[in-house]
Amino acid sequence: MKSAPPDRWVPRYKELRRAARMSGPRGMGRLYDSAAAALDLPEEWQAFSGKSLATYERHRARYPQSKYQKQNDVFDLIASYSATLDEVYKSATARNAQVKKLMAEIDGANDPAAKADLANRLINEQNAIQSSRQTLAVLEARHREELETAQAEARREFMCKEFKREGC
Repeated sequence: MKSAPPDRWVPRYKELRRAARMSGPRGMGRLYDSAAAALDLPEEWQAFSGKSLATYERHRARYPQSKYQKQNDVFDLIASYSATLDEVYKSATARNAQVKKLMAEIDGANDPAAKADLANRLINEQNAIQSSRQTLAVLEARHREELETAQAEARREFMCKEFKREGC
């Protein structure tokens, strides 16, 4: 049995339905500018972001606050990446524990069907680990590029403000 949506979502739902029925320019770019779009996020929203705010803040506290905004952006980027790595590590550790548990269950299973089922679950876990590795490689490459760009901007800002260079 489905429960009814919270009352605060009803105006937003009606607005989206009205926009979907329109023909011609629908103004979809303005949908999230409306007051109805300011919905409360669910309490577990951080689980979707890949990193928790507390983990980010812990990493960000390791770096000083600079008087230059671009330098702070570099520190923020490093802290964000470190927080993401922490979350990936926690996930990998949990998956590794699950793999060990499944291997022990396979060893203890007497029924061939149960062994096959456990073996399939083990394969799924191993596939998830491989997927996480690939995702991490992409994240690492993206972080490297973003960090290079942020550091170049920070250097430029420093040179412009500290040495009052022309053309800045």
